[in-house]
Amino acid sequence: MSSFQAAYLTVSSNQYLHISGSPPDPRLFLPHINFLSMAHTMIDNLCRQIEIDNLSGVEDAIKAGVPINQYSAAGLTPLGTAIICGHLAITQFLLNKGADISLAYKSDLCLDKARMQSDLPEVCAAIHCASVSGSADLIRLLVDHGADINDPSALDYGAQMLPLFLSRGDATKVLIELGADVSRSNSSGFTALLHAMAREDVSSTRLLVENGADVEVERKTKYRIRVPLEKGKEDTEERLVEGTSSPLMVACHQGRLRPTSFEMIKILASGGADVNRRYYIKTTECDLSFTVLSLICGSRTPTPLVKGAYAKKDQYGEKEVATIRELIAAGADANNPPIITYLCEGEMPFKDFESRFDVIQKLVNHGLHLDAQSGRDPLLALLKSFTKHPEAEAQFLSIATVLARAGMKLGHCTEEMELAGLPAGFIQSIDSD
Repeated sequence: MSSFQAAYLTVSSNQYLHISGSPPDPRLFLPHINFLSMAHTMIDNLCRQIEIDNLSGVEDAIKAGVPINQYSAAGLTPLGTAIICGHLAITQFLLNKGADISLAYKSDLCLDKARMQSDLPEVCAAIHCASVSGSADLIRLLVDHGADINDPSALDYGAQMLPLFLSRGDATKVLIELGADVSRSNSSGFTALLHAMAREDVSSTRLLVENGADVEVERKTKYRIRVPLEKGKEDTEERLVEGTSSPLMVACHQGRLRPTSFEMIKILASGGADVNRRYYIKTTECDLSFTVLSLICGSRTPTPLVKGAYAKKDQYGEKEVATIRELIAAGADANNPPIITYLCEGEMPFKDFESRFDVIQKLVNHGLHLDAQSGRDPLLALLKSFTKHPEAEAQFLSIATVLARAGMKLGHCTEEMELAGLPAGFIQSIDSD
């Protein structure tokens, strides 16, 4: 509908209401409603020609007077459709015919929810669509027609979204080459780097860090902590609280880990991220501090004191081994805060023993140091986890032998070992190793 027709429909309706004193009969405006339907049909037909890359069909539609800056039933303008489909020639044609680069997508105009563009913000311009497409050619074409590489007009849940927040592949590279601000944040404190890591875009993360993105930007996030129900009682409950965060914490998904976490950590460390950075939670009950390494290990215990907001009952596996390996390589401290006790908690035989034992060995080889005092807690945790099972005996022996190399003294807990039901001669067999 043109602005003239829209105004006419509104004025006509208001005039009728003023004269009659009652709302107008909708049938009076059927011609206008039919026009709306016809306009939608025209735009949708044009967008279908764009989708199948039929340039001649698009040219014919524009010559016939189909409005070039209207939105389709999918919430996309013809220009937005051409960019999302990756059709460079049609995009060029539409721009030459006067397509508005500020209009591309509006989710609230999408009548078919199955066609919602989940990768796009709720409202965005053409440059944002091109960023999501990953096409450097489309980015350059739009910039040649006046697009802003730092266009803040896109909105998602009320927050500004810059093109670099959405870009992937070659689009990230060309935006950086053209001067996009790699460390600019929006009102929610998000940066392009945080968005790239959140969507597990390793190549964009690497490009952003290599080009100076802030790897220590301060963030807030949610954690779950365990607090006592009442003072002096053992019963506890989980509570969702706010704590500090950073790109490193986003990379490890608040301790839950993703398949790309180890790669992200390696990239961030290469850019100078502090892998021993402390994160803080301040509550009325207590103040907590932890590192990424201690959060990963601590959240894999039966009753974690602190864990990520979306943590599950994760065990040790390939993700954990790979991520902890990269943290260790980047200089993570195996002793402060103490984490080895976390790896000894649970119930033997450990179902994840192979990966868990791999992590323990890595920590010992990295410089884990135990003595009569610091070695007592992990030994007691092992004894509490022990069950009378042949496989449990083998696991206990393997872990205790490795921890003895780090300085753990088994002889200081002989009584506890006997109470746990460990076979006689265990201490001697470990000492002899």
